[in-house]
Amino acid sequence: MSALEYRARAVELDSSADACANYEVMLQMEALAREWRKLAGVAEWQDAMLSALAATRE
Repeated sequence: MSALEYRARAVELDSSADACANYEVMLQMEALAREWRKLAGVAEWQDAMLSALAATRE
């Protein structure tokens, strides 16, 4: 998945959490959204490393 896709899922979870009536579920959704954002950061780092590696081979 791309960083944009991870971030989009996080936004969806945040929106769902805002509409959630169950406080425990809302907290779990917010925590999961934070994890998706971390994955987006990893995906961005991975893309940067792949680009840097490709640049060294040119």
